[in-house]
Amino acid sequence: MFTKKSNIDLKKSTAKIQDSKKDSTARLRHLKTILEHVDSEEAKNLFEANYSHVYYILYDTFVQAEANLRQRGKR
Repeated sequence: MFTKKSNIDLKKSTAKIQDSKKDSTARLRHLKTILEHVDSEEAKNLFEANYSHVYYILYDTFVQAEANLRQRGKR
């Protein structure tokens, strides 16, 4: 009933990771999709080739999470 897509377009998802016009949440979703469908060696190559994009996605996501936690703490 619920199965993963076995044939995702890695080039398309990689391009969406590199698109700085997209929000970090969408870029993180595409990064997660790619990592679910590649082996560790391919993931390593992806991180090495796109380290600045991956760093920005993760950094921005953690900053957003921290801001959300601070807002909850002030209530």
